[in-house]
Amino acid sequence: MENTRPQAASADAIRRLLADETLPAPVRQFLVAGGQLEELVLDEQGTFSHQGEPFQNPALIALFSRSLVKTPGGTWLVQIPPFS
Repeated sequence: MENTRPQAASADAIRRLLADETLPAPVRQFLVAGGQLEELVLDEQGTFSHQGEPFQNPALIALFSRSLVKTPGGTWLVQIPPFS
């Protein structure tokens, strides 16, 4: 049987994110409290995927495309107020 649970970010990935002092406070608090991140990828061809599955909905692709921001510390986030 195939494992269908989302793959959580590694402890090393979480440490790298927390090293960004410009990470928004709500994101930092979520991570410090043990919150788990899911994999969201934007590849070289401009295709978004979540947990390895490419986005299919054009409206969702457009929303994520216009919601990408980079912190001064270099971390990429999807910000769709009030969520990051």
